[in-house]
Amino acid sequence: DVDWSNRLSAMFSTPFVVATAALTGEVAPQSPLCDADVRALASRVRLVEAADLTARLPGERAARVTVSFDDGTSLTCEVPNPV
Repeated sequence: DVDWSNRLSAMFSTPFVVATAALTGEVAPQSPLCDADVRALASRVRLVEAADLTARLPGERAARVTVSFDDGTSLTCEVPNPV
């Protein structure tokens, strides 16, 4: 959902955070909320539970990100405890 109504809701929006980081290299309190490129990319972000990562709880709170490109290739990164 790319309909964040204020800065707080944007900062808790995974699509906003992922899109902003991908396009600007950082996410900061002053990150623009109305940037058309951020909104366009955020609309393509999908969250999917990975059963293998869920099974590692509570000892590990892993995260995995996969970026799929228009040419069919993809890049994946997994971090065991990102926070």
